[in-house]
Formats: sequence, structure tokens, C-alpha cells
Amino acid sequence: MRLLLLPGAVLLIALINTPLPAAAEPASIQQICQISGQPCLDALEPKLASTPKGSLPWYELTLYKLDSLFELQKDQELFALTSQLVADKQLTEKGPAHFRARLYIYLAKLLYARKNTQASAYFLQQATTLLADLHQADFNPFTMVLLLNVQMYTTGNDEQGYAALKALEQQYRKSKDPVFLYELYNNLGHYSHRLNLLHESVAYRQKALKAISGFKQQARIAEAHYNLARSLANIGQWRDTLPHLQQAEQLYLTQGYSLLHNLAILHQAEALWRSAQQAEARIQFSRVQKKLVPDYAQAHLQRIQQLLAAPPDTASPDKKPN
Repeated sequence: MRLLLLPGAVLLIALINTPLPAAAEPASIQQICQISGQPCLDALEPKLASTPKGSLPWYELTLYKLDSLFELQKDQELFALTSQLVADKQLTEKGPAHFRARLYIYLAKLLYARKNTQASAYFLQQATTLLADLHQADFNPFTMVLLLNVQMYTTGNDEQGYAALKALEQQYRKSKDPVFLYELYNNLGHYSHRLNLLHESVAYRQKALKAISGFKQQARIAEAHYNLARSLANIGQWRDTLPHLQQAEQLYLTQGYSLLHNLAILHQAEALWRSAQQAEARIQFSRVQKKLVPDYAQAHLQRIQQLLAAPPDTASPDKKPN
């Protein structure tokens, strides 16, 4: 899960997603954190408490924690942790370069969301400089997708980012890496949506789901279903959204993603209403935990709440969300 990248930043090669040496971390923690978020956090806490601060294993564990907080959308906790880490300059500066790069990217995203664009720009530039220092001869397409994702949530040029991803799609069309293909298609889905290419966005969401289906990362499969459902809703295909939202709801529940599990329930309520299943929609909406709806989704909550209070004849199957 912002800021315009510096010129040429999307072409930098980095080890930002390269884990520290396997010996630094027991396989059990590594396996848990590669699969799901909340169980990862639960397993990390006692391990972090018993690991010497500033050691190589400590940086590895802390990276897992940062990633899990980001994936779980625990923005307050992530902001507190990233701010604390950055404030301890001695600790941060002696950390591995790819640890610092990811730390700075997360903080840049959070600062941008808080409209602190100047500080956000500073930390993104720090991350970009680190990535440049890690430059090697072999091109890393996964890192390029990551950086384009950062650009998308900044003041970046959507057309430029979209074109760069399309070029990657053509170049790596024969790739067999499910995670890379998932991230590539997922971000193409994001960009095409932002460019109002709504049917193309649906097609990329379908490709993302196909790429990751059958893989062990259940959280990504849940995200793929959820994103496809939201894209289908954007073109008014409400009945088609329901099975994907139901899949996302169940997977998010089993993986401990309470916030996203709750959002899947919320959007199911609208899909049911738009599909002329008003009674079921109201039952579904009653399951929504309003306190878990994040700030960015409050407009959806209010809109859906008002929708369910409207006469049933307003539930046109082809009505698109605002």
C-alpha cells in the first residue's frame, strides 16, 4: 500500500524486496509472514522482544512488522512505528539499505496521506537515493512495479506510469512468476481505473486473480477478489461482484484482516441492494462494524447507508456507485 518519483527512479534496480539472509530468521516466522498479516504480527511480538535491537535478525523482523501493518491498513500504528524508527537516527542509519528504503517509502506514503507533502517528498527522495546506490546491472522488474505503485499514490503522472507498466507487460508476457504477474496486473488495474478505462481495469483485475489463484498467499488472493469486485461494481455488474466479495470476506476473515473483512461486508450490502435483494442487503449492512470503517471509506459508508434507506425502486441493477 502519494509522491512523484524523481526522474528515472522507476528504472532503478534495488534489493528493496530482497530479504536478509535466511539464517537471520527462523523459517516458521518467515513462512507465517509470507502468507498472512495478523498471525505474522502475533508471532513477531515475542520474537522482537527477545532479539537484540539493531542486530541483523532485528531488522528482518522489523521489516516483517512494517509490511504486515501496511497490508492490514493499520495506519496509525505504522505511522507511529516509522516515525519512531526514523527519529532514532543511529539505529536507522546503520540498518541495511533496503530496510531504510522500505521504511522511508512507508513513511512517505503516510505523510502524504496526512497532507505533509514537503516531508513526504524528502523521505521519498531518501528512498530513491538508496535505491540508486543499490543499482546493479540486472534489471529488476518487480522493483519497478513497486516504485510505480508509489508514484501512483503521489502527484505522479498517471499516463506515464500506465505506459511504463504496459511496456513491462509486453516485455514479461511469458513470465511464470505468479507474484510478479499479480503485482503487475494489479497495478495496471489501479492505473486504468484512475484513467477511467473501467472495462480495461476489470480485465486486469481478472488477470491478477488468475495469476495468483492457487498460490499460497491467501491475503493476495483475497485482495484480488476484492479489487475485481470493486471494478465490476464500477461498471454496474452488481450480480457478478457478489461471489468475489464473498470470497474476499471469507479469506480476509481467516487471515485476520478485520478492516478489509469489514469493508467486504459493507460493499456486499450495496451489491445485494443493487441486485434487487433488499432484505438481504439490510441484513448484510447490519453486520458492518462502523467503527472499523477507515476514513477513506467513510463516504462509501454514508452513501450505502443512505441507499438502503431509499425506496427499493432506486436499486437499478446497472446503477454505478458515485
